[in-house]
Amino acid sequence: DLDVTHDRVSLVAKSRYLDRNSPLYHAFVNRLVELIVGQGLDPVIDDDEAAALYRRWSQDPELRGIDDFATLQRNVLRAWIVDGDVLTLRLRSGVLQVIESDLIVSPRAFARTIEPLPDGGSIIDGVEINAERRIVGYHIAQWSPQQNYLLPNTTKRDVDTTHFLAYRIRPSQTRGVPMGVSSAI
Repeated sequence: DLDVTHDRVSLVAKSRYLDRNSPLYHAFVNRLVELIVGQGLDPVIDDDEAAALYRRWSQDPELRGIDDFATLQRNVLRAWIVDGDVLTLRLRSGVLQVIESDLIVSPRAFARTIEPLPDGGSIIDGVEINAERRIVGYHIAQWSPQQNYLLPNTTKRDVDTTHFLAYRIRPSQTRGVPMGVSSAI
């Protein structure tokens, strides 16, 4: 985990740079998104009432009220490919909130480090694991648009209200790395 923890931030920066500035890399990401999600993935629902509920929800499923479910799927997949990981929160209201990878940070160190906890667990680059290395939560920083930086406090979200997609290239990794990592070096 430690080598990926230190390299991950620079790999994400390189991958984002290539996505913005390399037509080939950008086309690679777009093609993957198109092949995997296309116009969106919808469940097959046999119950008419449940299908109507899903159709209504899928028109406005995310907190900002900007994207429908198909667009949300494409954006989450794109973030997973380019950044290596992305976190989705299920809110009490039934909507989803997407958290980009750079907002997942360790609380006290507020850096990309491994922070030991008294119970034998640790926080690895914002991902809290127990002594058995099972993920139990995520620490999310608050963004200050006025100052254009992360605020020095985090909120922990338990794993049962989240979905964390991470592209891991080794079994021991906690955080993901960009899918095009080999071309980003």
